[in-house]
Amino acid sequence: MATNPTPTLGRLKTLQAGFRRKRFKRVEAIISTIVAEKGSCAVLDVGGRGDYWQMLSPSLRSKTDIEVMNYSAELVSYAASPKDALRVSNVVGNACSMPQYQDAQFDLVHSNSVIEHVTSYQNMMLFSEEVTRVGRFYYIQTPNYFFPIDPHYAFPFIHWLPDNLKIRALASFKVGTAITGGFADAMAEVDNCRMLGRWIFKRLFPDARHLREPFLGLFTKSLIAVGSRYEPCPRLD
Repeated sequence: MATNPTPTLGRLKTLQAGFRRKRFKRVEAIISTIVAEKGSCAVLDVGGRGDYWQMLSPSLRSKTDIEVMNYSAELVSYAASPKDALRVSNVVGNACSMPQYQDAQFDLVHSNSVIEHVTSYQNMMLFSEEVTRVGRFYYIQTPNYFFPIDPHYAFPFIHWLPDNLKIRALASFKVGTAITGGFADAMAEVDNCRMLGRWIFKRLFPDARHLREPFLGLFTKSLIAVGSRYEPCPRLD
């Protein structure tokens, strides 16, 4: 008998939302510190979505200007609709190349689960260079390669397969929440997601304080880099 995946996916989304809220407390702590220092905070959310910022405390909303930068296709799907005093704007851009922004133009550059989607390790290096350049502070989160469940497909171990086997699996079977239409889509899926372990992540952000998001006390679910190339970053533990 076929099982209905909807309850499982619902529980997974609830669990992920809980982790997201917990992580956001660190983001809000940085914003609070900046607002206390200068009275306002300019945020660049790289590859984000406007509705994510609904978690921001009402007391900070009128003092925080948030620019959500993404590809045009993504902004069509996830365009911010500012409400409840949120000051959010949408811009089209590429985080691997941001010549439109000056050094340290933003108080905080924020990125959740984006760096693993920039299609190549060379682009990851460009990404790290740019986000640390345009922000006084940066907060970068990415899923941990060594966590046994791939969060992109809600499926265990698929991300540990060599590319050849992963492409074959995605092209041939229903793998978790993956939506593929065959070989070409499977190739694109694999190109679009290269998860990182702690060793590489630390070298992409060598000046950061590196934090772990624990799961059940046994695993590290996500990797987080918080730092600044310009000045000391406030402690968030």
